[in-house]
Amino acid sequence: MKLKLDENFGRRCVDSLTDSGHDVATVAGQQMSGAIDEVVIQRCLAESRCLVTLDLDFSNLNGRSLLGRARRNRRPRGRDSPR
Repeated sequence: MKLKLDENFGRRCVDSLTDSGHDVATVAGQQMSGAIDEVVIQRCLAESRCLVTLDLDFSNLNGRSLLGRARRNRRPRGRDSPR
């Protein structure tokens, strides 16, 4: 599974998931620490990764869907685009 770990996870978690066969990227490893939630979601969508976070306030936008907005803002893939 392709995962992106938010900045609240340590090296042990990354290593454990990687050792279990997962494709793991991290917010910190991609120099995205402190990035706004929408930027992190956009990056996850672009990389086809599932975000794992312990941040209870992540994308708390008073009922507005951050994921819905991120999907609308994405460029459509052409038929020949890599997945």
